[in-house]
Amino acid sequence: MCKKPAKKLLLMLCLVATALFYTGCGNNDDNMTNDGGNTATAQSEGATQGTDETGTDTSAQDDANNNIGDDIGNAAEDVADGVGDAVEDMTGVDYGDYNSANDYLMGQLGGTEGQYEIRNEDKELKNYDTSDTSKMGYRYEVYDTSKGDGEQYGIFYVDKETGKIYRESGKDKKIEEYKANE
Repeated sequence: MCKKPAKKLLLMLCLVATALFYTGCGNNDDNMTNDGGNTATAQSEGATQGTDETGTDTSAQDDANNNIGDDIGNAAEDVADGVGDAVEDMTGVDYGDYNSANDYLMGQLGGTEGQYEIRNEDKELKNYDTSDTSKMGYRYEVYDTSKGDGEQYGIFYVDKETGKIYRESGKDKKIEEYKANE
């Protein structure tokens, strides 16, 4: 089975399980319930320990009621993580991975097959914006090999979070967002 269909199937199963979980909790409505005898007891969601009229300890039920909210929160986090993974699968690019970012950059540069070459590789993340130290990406020196041994086409950065491509230009080495089809 392929990786993408398996992840999509897993995501759908998580969504279905979450939906079943929400609908399965419909019996917890704080109404009067019968304790098996002829005496009806009121359940209080906010109570942490107590007994009903028959002397039965209700703390286990109260703890279960309080834990439902935690379980719903955990399920929501799991679904959100699954959606994040699904979005990454649809784009197919992990910009935080050097090789994936490299392939993405080469695809955005276009040109003929083998026209561009990356030299002086450094697979470490670099800060490419001196005004914002949180801007990190991979640095690529790209050469156009359609011109003999290759002229430097530019120095590019692929942002590890957004995938935006930036190009270093001019003698002042100003960093500007690169638009494919320039």
